[in-house]
Amino acid sequence: MEFGASGGNWAELSLPWREQLVGVPATGVLASGAIVSLVDTASGMAVWVKLDRSRRW
Repeated sequence: MEFGASGGNWAELSLPWREQLVGVPATGVLASGAIVSLVDTASGMAVWVKLDRSRRW
């Protein structure tokens, strides 16, 4: 998972495709756990950005 950028009311995260994250080898589709983790982290980041408590570590 990578942090892209953020603003006053938004944040950008990405999850680049990696073979270790594949859930269906025949199609290359990412495992649901990886996607859920991205959604969970993005949701938390959105709250921190909205509360103006985000900062790059």
